[in-house]
Amino acid sequence: SMRLPWLSGLINESTASAPLAWSTPDMDAAAAQQHDFTTYLDLVDLRAGTMQACLAETSPPFSCRQLKQFVDSDPLAPLCLAPSDRVCSVLPNGIHAACALVTFAQVCICSPANPNLSVAELASMIEGLAADAVLSLHGQTCNTAIATAAAESMALTLELMPAPQGLFTVAWRERRAPPRTQQIKANGPSREDPAVLLHAVGTAAKSRLVPLTHEGIAVGALCIA
Repeated sequence: SMRLPWLSGLINESTASAPLAWSTPDMDAAAAQQHDFTTYLDLVDLRAGTMQACLAETSPPFSCRQLKQFVDSDPLAPLCLAPSDRVCSVLPNGIHAACALVTFAQVCICSPANPNLSVAELASMIEGLAADAVLSLHGQTCNTAIATAAAESMALTLELMPAPQGLFTVAWRERRAPPRTQQIKANGPSREDPAVLLHAVGTAAKSRLVPLTHEGIAVGALCIA
């Protein structure tokens, strides 16, 4: 199953069974309901800036203010991503996967994938997604398989370079340019825009893409606040 990394629990990397997710336990839900938000990140401003956004034994505490400042610094600007671009995130569960999903969803559409899939399964998923780029973690043991699957679909291969507290930079694993020569400036996402695309398998053998809008994610966060 796929956990959504901002809807429940605190990130805790001490055990394999612990939930890995962003938390909003102390959000003032009544105030949030009156707030003119577009994305989940807009609700972060309603919480004390020093309050912890996530916890991980392998990383120092990470506050809501730091999360907001990191995303607002536009760390993905060199990628020249457009709101309609689709990035397949093949990252292991953890604090960096959570931060990456929150960050990428602010500028494009992010779709998480299981890094334990085979090359054929990954290639099929990337092709079905029509992914513009595929994101993997630096040093990940399955990176060769991910790069092979991405190459089969002609998707740009990105590598997340981890930093403390879930922060990161992004590099290109191949020495080629980003998909565009200049960043596409946009007014940002709207509530109705998809932030995440999930692969769901029902009664049919083939998986289907299920979109989660920015509004749906933010409302979900409010419901558990």
